[in-house]
Amino acid sequence: MAQYSESSSSLSRTDTEDISGWAVGFIFLGTVMMMLLGSFHIIAGISALIDDDFFVVRDGFALKMDVTTWGWIQIVGGIALMLAGLGLLSGSVIARFVAIFFIVLSAVWNFYSIPYYPVWSILMLVMCFGVLWALIAHGHEFSDVMKE
Repeated sequence: MAQYSESSSSLSRTDTEDISGWAVGFIFLGTVMMMLLGSFHIIAGISALIDDDFFVVRDGFALKMDVTTWGWIQIVGGIALMLAGLGLLSGSVIARFVAIFFIVLSAVWNFYSIPYYPVWSILMLVMCFGVLWALIAHGHEFSDVMKE
């Protein structure tokens, strides 16, 4: 059995010297993007409530529901995304899992919206994937910084 001369305290992470400033920046950018995504969902929902003809429901696609219902779902989902984004600033692991859950829901919802507004939906999908990458790849480092 091999003996190690180093103590276990020298192998653990001390302070924030191992935490990348880029990682913290990416997570903060992801938080801001998440709140932007939430506001975009709210805007889309309000536009669906104001004008039922703004979003044209086409036959043969999976998203078959009333435009008013779709608008309310967008508004509630947007509020949930914004609250989850604010929760990320606490540095909590639970807030990160909740944020990942809502970002995945947002991505799925935008995927279903592609036939109706393709450019808008693809732009929001790209933003969702950027936020998801930041949360999964660098979320633990942001949590370490926020707890200090």
